[in-house]
Amino acid sequence: MTETTIRLKAVTFNAYHGYPLCPHIEKRLALLERGIAAETPDVILLQEMSASPLYGNLAERLQVDLCAMGLAYSMVYEAANGSVRNGGAFEEGSAILSRWPIVAAEVRRLASEHPVRREYHGYEYEEFRIALRATLELGPAAQLDVFGAHVTDAPPIGGISPRKLQIEDLAAFVAERPSHPSPAIVGGDFNASLDAPEIGWLLARGFRDLCDGFDLGPTNDRDDRDLENPIDSANQRIDHLLVAGNGARVIAARRFLDSAFEVEPGRFLWASDHSGVLVEMEIRP
Repeated sequence: MTETTIRLKAVTFNAYHGYPLCPHIEKRLALLERGIAAETPDVILLQEMSASPLYGNLAERLQVDLCAMGLAYSMVYEAANGSVRNGGAFEEGSAILSRWPIVAAEVRRLASEHPVRREYHGYEYEEFRIALRATLELGPAAQLDVFGAHVTDAPPIGGISPRKLQIEDLAAFVAERPSHPSPAIVGGDFNASLDAPEIGWLLARGFRDLCDGFDLGPTNDRDDRDLENPIDSANQRIDHLLVAGNGARVIAARRFLDSAFEVEPGRFLWASDHSGVLVEMEIRP
């Protein structure tokens, strides 16, 4: 049997919902569409995609707008926090878009048995983080599982790290993929840099950083990026594209939407408080 190698371009990007103010959400969605149209990635892993009665479901709007540009993507979206479907005013979650058909999808609430309690402006709530899997039909008898994840930034509580528990659960979710032992693409906002012990734990278990050997630079400002300041203040890379298993060869890796756009004369805007990560690769499903 001849082994088939498929060339693809994958992106992970945290779109930043910015609730409750949702700053510049319409303009930033347009910038995301502009970035996708310029790069035409085959697989897009998105975090913090929001839905609300005011702005609609941004993942669905993105898919429709890209189709109007001649870019047809299959899409799956799952909410993580909030629920517009149940009458709420806001929700945010993750989405996966693919130039190939998505034939199956599954969502996992990460480390659900260890809930994370958060506080925001005096309001206490339970935070949920998810991983989303999409199985792509690349061709006859050729499938690829891709995973998008958004891991908590909550600090350890009582000696227990919610982030480590969520990353361990993510690894288990990836190991259970339908296409195992074929390789899987795993990406997202891990809220952990490459030298963090949680990422080291993943790398020690066979995950590989697809950006290894490329000088990507930081993707996020730990003190929050000023969306209207054209100067990049990013100082940490917490957004990653990884591969689980063998069969992937990296061709190029770079940041995605890593500069502010001049939206009006003298006025600039970033698409998000994160820059994304883009990898071109050949993969053997």
